[in-house]
Amino acid sequence: MTSMILRTIGLILVATMMFASPATAKSKSPVVLELFTSQGCSSCPSADKILGKLAKEDDVIALSFHVDYWDYIGWKDTFASKVTTARQYDYAKSLGQRNVYTPQLVLGGQEHYVGSDEHRILVAINQAKGRVASDAKIHIQKTGEGLKLTVSGNGDGDCEAWLFAFDRRHEVAVQRGENSGNKLAYTNVVRDVRLLGRWDGGDRSFNIRHDQITMQKRDGYVIVVQAKGQGPVLAAKQHWLK
Repeated sequence: MTSMILRTIGLILVATMMFASPATAKSKSPVVLELFTSQGCSSCPSADKILGKLAKEDDVIALSFHVDYWDYIGWKDTFASKVTTARQYDYAKSLGQRNVYTPQLVLGGQEHYVGSDEHRILVAINQAKGRVASDAKIHIQKTGEGLKLTVSGNGDGDCEAWLFAFDRRHEVAVQRGENSGNKLAYTNVVRDVRLLGRWDGGDRSFNIRHDQITMQKRDGYVIVVQAKGQGPVLAAKQHWLK
């Protein structure tokens, strides 16, 4: 009787492994966090600190995007640009928001949270880690002139490949505005945003020369593949230059 029970359990385990194998064959991409922040926003420093902690996780890619619409209140954000601000406005459209705000954290291109709500963000990250992985994969190869990026897998509609070059850390002494007199620290500050092109499945390569972007002056870069119109992130890869 005992041997029959053990044999039955063994068959169940084998069947479970057989059925589970297709799902586990897909590689999990890191959870991408995009924090839209500003040096002129008094509620942003706490969110900046949280992002700094999350950036230390191996299965998380955490990026700071500085926006410029708070510059009018007395302090011009030293990292803000029209491009990073436009990215947040594009997310407002794709996520069905009526307005933009800071600090806003966009998770995986499909959810957004108040960047200072650490508990809710941690719960959302854990939930995101449990989702079924995408077939999309990113391969990075160094060449004599720069980089060759290859996206492969089964595309699901029209997708876009993005490149974000970033600095690992900055400290800024704010002299005016809501954060006047404070020295603020920022992690993985995006300094260059590039739309590499479209991807709808199969293998597609993108060649990037070092002189096309400011990567040689940055600490690292991230490649993100997501649905067109800044939809859900399908794959992401981070690479350190320094």
